[in-house]
Amino acid sequence: MQDQAQRHDYRVFGLSIGSEVPAPCLPSRSTGAAPELEIRHGNVPTRLSQERFPKIFVEDGKILLGRVDAGSLLVEDGRSIIASAPPLNPSTLTCLVWGSGLPTALMQQGALVLHAAVFRYGRFAVMLAGTRGAGKSTTAMELRLAGLPLISDDQAVIRGIGSDQLIVHNGLPQQKLHQDSVSHYGIADHVLALPGERGKFSLTIDAPHGENAVSPSIIFTLSVGDVDKPFCTAVNGTEKLRVLKSQLFRPRIAEAIGGYHPLMLKLAEQTAMFRIVRPPSRNTRSEIRQLVMDRLRT
Repeated sequence: MQDQAQRHDYRVFGLSIGSEVPAPCLPSRSTGAAPELEIRHGNVPTRLSQERFPKIFVEDGKILLGRVDAGSLLVEDGRSIIASAPPLNPSTLTCLVWGSGLPTALMQQGALVLHAAVFRYGRFAVMLAGTRGAGKSTTAMELRLAGLPLISDDQAVIRGIGSDQLIVHNGLPQQKLHQDSVSHYGIADHVLALPGERGKFSLTIDAPHGENAVSPSIIFTLSVGDVDKPFCTAVNGTEKLRVLKSQLFRPRIAEAIGGYHPLMLKLAEQTAMFRIVRPPSRNTRSEIRQLVMDRLRT
C-alpha cells in the first residue's frame, strides 16, 4: 500500500496533475503549486443516480466509469479522480486512469477530445484520425520516421482560448502500436504490453520540447475502401462535422458530458480536412506517408 500512496507530480495536456496512480511514461515534475487535477486511491460507489450508458453513471458533475477487470473511477468536475483497483489485476488501473479517467476530466473542463494522433508541424498541429483497422498507428510511426514530432498519440485535446483561438497541448510521451507494427519495425525489445489491451503495446517516445501549445491546422482521416491504391481528397462543409463527431474519444462519455459542439464547430471552420482511403490487402505504408507529406508541403 505504500507504493499506492506515493504522490507523483506531472504536467501533461497543459494540466498540472498530482497522482497516486503513476504514469510509467511520464517524468515526475514538481511545480510547487497546487495541482489542477488530483488522482488518488479511494472507495468508489457502485452506481450514481443516472445510468446514461451501460456502466457510465452521471450525477451533479460526477462521472462513474468502470469494468470488472480494470477497476472503477469517479471523476468529479474535472478536478478529481478517485480510483479503485480490481482485486485480481491492479495493473490495469493505470490504463483506466490515464486512458479514460484523464480524458474524461479534460472533457469536464470543457476540452474537445478526439481519437487522433497529433504531430507538430512548425507552429501548427497536424492530426491523424482513422477508423479501426485503417492503419492509424502504423501511419503515425511512418510520419515519426519522416521527421514529424509526435506530441500526442491516441488523444487529441483541443481547448479554446479567448473567443476564437484553438490550441492543442503536448500529451503522453508514448505511442500505442499493434503486434504487426511492432514486428514490422523490429522494436519488440523497446515496447511494453498494455495491461487489459490484448495485442497492444506502448513505445515510450522522446518527450516534446517545451510546453508551448500549437494551433490545429490540418486533420487527416484514414480509412479502408475498395480502391487499387491510396488516394487523398478534401472534406468540406457539414461533412467535416460528421467526420469529427465520428472521431470523438470515448464517444459515450463525451455524449454524457456534452458541451463539445461549439469547439467542434470552430475546429471544422479553422482546419483543413483530408480523407485518405487505402486498399485493404497490400502494404501501403510508404505511399500513405508520401500523400501526407506532399499535402503538408503544398
